[in-house]
Formats: sequence, structure tokens, C-alpha cells
Amino acid sequence: MGCDLVHLYCGNMGLDVGGGMIEFSSWVLMGLVCLLIVLSGFFSGSETGMMAVNRYRLQHRARTSDLNAQRVINLLSRPDRLLGMILIGNTFANILASSLMTILSVRLLGPVGVLVSTVLLTFVVLIFAEVMPKTVAALYPERIACWVARPLSVLLKLMRPFVYLINCFANGMLGILGVHVEGRKQERLSRDELRGMIHGDSSQLSQQDQSMLLGVLDLERMTVNDAMLPRHQIEYIDVLKPWSDVLKTLKTTLRTYLLVVQGDLNRPIGVLPMRRVIQAVLMGQLNKQKLLTLLKPVHFIPEGVLVGRQLERFRARRYRMGLVTDEYGDVLGLLSLEDIVDEIIGEMLQEHVSNDWGVMRQSDGGFRVSGEANIRELNRNFGWNLPDSGPNTLNGLIIESLETIPDSRVCLRLGDVYIEVVEWQEHKIDYVMIRPIPRIESVQ
Repeated sequence: MGCDLVHLYCGNMGLDVGGGMIEFSSWVLMGLVCLLIVLSGFFSGSETGMMAVNRYRLQHRARTSDLNAQRVINLLSRPDRLLGMILIGNTFANILASSLMTILSVRLLGPVGVLVSTVLLTFVVLIFAEVMPKTVAALYPERIACWVARPLSVLLKLMRPFVYLINCFANGMLGILGVHVEGRKQERLSRDELRGMIHGDSSQLSQQDQSMLLGVLDLERMTVNDAMLPRHQIEYIDVLKPWSDVLKTLKTTLRTYLLVVQGDLNRPIGVLPMRRVIQAVLMGQLNKQKLLTLLKPVHFIPEGVLVGRQLERFRARRYRMGLVTDEYGDVLGLLSLEDIVDEIIGEMLQEHVSNDWGVMRQSDGGFRVSGEANIRELNRNFGWNLPDSGPNTLNGLIIESLETIPDSRVCLRLGDVYIEVVEWQEHKIDYVMIRPIPRIESVQ
């Protein structure tokens, strides 16, 4: 009975088992099986490569007139058709290989060959037609996708009627489930996803490039309060002071613009471009009266304005700096175009940086940090994760967390570091010791 079924099966396949039909040799069958396994591996690798390819990198290549990249984009524009064609080819190759392998095994081993062919072909297909090609395609998706784009485009044209019928049925079923294939646009990356891509692409980007890109992304959520120079750090000229003090400030400043006030920061009278001062010095005309004629008007910036919006105002109104004020009109700080650029590319003047950060590395791996250190700069330059949505300085962050100004040594954990207050005054924290938490301990 078993032999009769085998003879009937082989007869239906058009192969001779003693009835005078066309007969293929065992070597021919073996060659066909190997060819079909290779074909199945081609479709499996194509599927993985096409689905795993980086579409943004592909679009960049397409804009440079790369024909293979353009073919891949065209194929991916309708993934239902692409997958339909790949799965038709892969299914056909696997089923036909299984049939031929069964015939070959029965011819060589008799009825038990059915079981042998099932076990053997399962192993071969799993390794050589699934795992290996898909692994290679997952490792090199862009290369594989561009390599298979031309043959897949040809096959899609040849198999269009079959693909159309299958897609009509599949898309109809998906429509019942509320999934619509046509008209769906590619999802855009969110800001956090872009940030993750920049962090994850460390092998392609230098630390400086990563810092600059992250600085650009931060502009959208950063306010002028985050980027401004705090009030107590503003360098200015008081016209009520002796001329010798004014000259001393002019000689030592590193800024291109200086604020000029009359007795107090809340009484600004103008902005002094240092370029005009140099011209006056060269002409031998610099004195207090001349200095007052060189001033430009002061611009005021309300607190809480987004840096990106203020950057547009700088460009539209053609001024380079302004005073940030609160709701009562008191000066909170100074924001210049240089400060915004510093937020993107890092501090430009190394002498100014070291003074602002006040960070000294200790022999035990810790850091002695000034309470005036900017939180965002610490996070960016040391890879820490201190909360930066509230206060701008380390002093403000610790006081906000403790809800009091410490009057003794206090240790606390913020983000992924331990912080110990080591020097303080009645109204502020001067210095702290920061020790990063080891990665394993931080995860636990």
C-alpha cells in the first residue's frame, strides 16, 4: 500500500517509476534541489535586507543618482507588493524542493525516504535558506538590498498578475482589520530618536561632532535662561567709576561687546562694541565722553523665551546681544550670539571655560566641582545625567533637591552620580565632590 502511494505521488510529478514517463536521473534531481535551496536563500536574504535597510541613508544615495538605491526605494514604496513577490518565490522554491527531495529519497531509500527527506530538508533549508542568508542580510542590509534590487524588479514585473491577486486578497483582509496599506507615509524620526541615533553612531562621529549635533537639537527646548550668562558673571563698565577702572576693564576683557551701566546692572545705558574702542584708541580719541558716543542701544529679552526663537530675532533685527529680564524688569543675565554658538559647539575660549566649570579631577576618580558650574555643560562634557529641567547651576539643583541650604557635609544621589557638599556659605554652596556611580551599580 505504501509503495502504491509512492508510485502514485511520483507519477503525478511526471517522473518515471516504471510507467514509461519522462525520467530524471538522481543527479538531476539533486541539482534541482540544490538550485531551489539557493533560490530560497536568495528570497530569504532579500526580504531581510530590504526590510532592515536604513532608508535615510538610502535616500541620501538616491539623491546622488545611485540607480540601485533608487530601485530599492521604488520597491519599498509598496512593501505589500515586494513582500508578496518574495513570499511567492520563496514558498514555490521550498515546496518544489520538498517534492523533488521526497522523490529522490524514495527512489534511493524506499518508503522510509519520506521521513528521511523531511528531516534532512528541514535542516538544510533552516541553515542554508533561512539562518545564513538572513544573518548576512541583517549584517549588511544596504549592500544586499542594492545587490538584489535589479533581479527583484525584474521578477516583480514577471510575477505581477500573481502578486496582484494575492495582494488584493491580503489587503482586503487587512482592510477589514483596519490596516490600510496604500497612502501610508514613512514615519519621521522624533527628536529623541535622532538623539539616540547620534549617541549610537559613535564609531562614525567624533565626540566634538556628537556634541555639536546634540547642541543643535537642544536649541528647540532650551530657553534663554539656560544659555544666558548669569547676572553675577556679567562683565560691564560703570560710567560712574573712575576712568582708570574703565580702562582696566577694557584691557582685560575677552568679549567683543561690553555692557555699559550707570551705577547698577538694572540701569543699563548702552552696549559698547570693542571694535569701535580699538578704532578710537588708534585715533588717540578715547575718553569717557567719546566712549559714550560709541554706544549702541540695549535690547531686552523676556525670560523664558526659546533660544531658537531668540536666534531668529537676533538675525531679523540685526543685533548680537540682549539683557534677559524678569517680570519686574530686573536683569537676570546677558545673552549674546556667542553664548548661543557656545551652546552648539562648546565654549570657544578655553580660559573662560575652565573658570566657569570649576572642575578639578581628583586622584581617587572623583571631581571637585564649583557650585556655580552649569548643569548642562557638566552633562555634555562628562556624560553625566544630572536633572537639567529646573535650576541651571549645581548650587541651585542641590538646594532644590534638599529644600534647604546645607550647613554641614551632606551626601546625596542625583542622576547617575553621588554628590557630597564639602564647602558652603550661609546663602550658597561653594564646592562639591562628585563621584560617578559605576555602571553596574547604576543599573541595579
